[in-house]
Parts: sequence; C-alpha cells; structure tokens
Amino acid sequence: MRGEPHPAARRVADKTVPAGAAHGPYNDPREHNCTYAVWPQAGDVVDGPVDRAGHALNTPLQWVAAGSQRARSGAPLSSQRSWLQIETDGQVPGQIILEAMKQTEDGKDWIVRLSEAHGCAASVRLTIDLPLKGVERVDLMERSFETLAIGQPLCLDFDPFQLQTLRLVLET
Repeated sequence: MRGEPHPAARRVADKTVPAGAAHGPYNDPREHNCTYAVWPQAGDVVDGPVDRAGHALNTPLQWVAAGSQRARSGAPLSSQRSWLQIETDGQVPGQIILEAMKQTEDGKDWIVRLSEAHGCAASVRLTIDLPLKGVERVDLMERSFETLAIGQPLCLDFDPFQLQTLRLVLET
C-alpha cells in the first residue's frame, strides 16, 4: 500500500510545490503493510465478540516462560498466577478490557489501563494480588488526580467507552 498526497497539498498556496504533489510532513509515501481479518459472527458486534477478536489480532498476548523469570525476591515465578482479576456482574464477558499493564515511566510503580468496550455503564471488581501500598487514578501522562481506598476487591464504575488508568503503588 502506498500513501497518497494529503488533500491539504491542494489547499495550501505554495508555488514551490506542484499541484497534487506531496507537501511537507502531511504525506508518508513509504510502503506500508496492513493486516485485516474477516470475523463472521451471529448478532451485533457486542454479541460477536468482534472487539475481542480485534484486540487479539492487533495486540497478541505476550508471554514468558515462568522458569526463566524471577520475582523481586529472587525466587522463581510460579507457573500459574494471576496478579489481576477483572469481574463484572451480569454483563457480557469482555466488556472491560485490560489495555495495558506496564511499569511507570520512573520504574517505581505499575500502571493498569482499563476500558469499557461495549458502550454500557459497568461496575467492576478488581482483585489485585500484589503487595499494595496505594492505588491512584492517573491521567494518560501518569499524573495522579485521585487516591483510592485500598480494598480487596477494588470497585470501579465505568461510563460507556470510558478509559481508566490506575497507578499501583507497591510496598518495597
């Protein structure tokens, strides 16, 4: 697939650029690869579940063998462990998606980013099996704006299509 000249090239009065030619940073004329899939399903996109299939295609699960990794204490990791469990009441499975779990930019804490995928409000229970010192709501730049009470499970309410980002402050 090749990029086409951006329409702005025809709207900008610049005598140094021929009409229809690439104009500045608006165009990427390199070769591009894209992946697509056809997902036959019964019902609508929520019943499908089209969103889960799309996430699986675009961001495949990454894993490491438990025997090759060690916990902070130096002990080998168990072959089975769930640090985070997401539960919803009576809603369609997959309504809340774990978009990311990563270390913070400063490397001290962990970021958990969740989104509501079906356009319906949801109440969610998160069970976090990590030694927590605190939980904060943060923006996409990881700046804290609300401290949450630490409880197991941690209860969150989602509006339709809402994205929530949490900072998990771990005991050291």
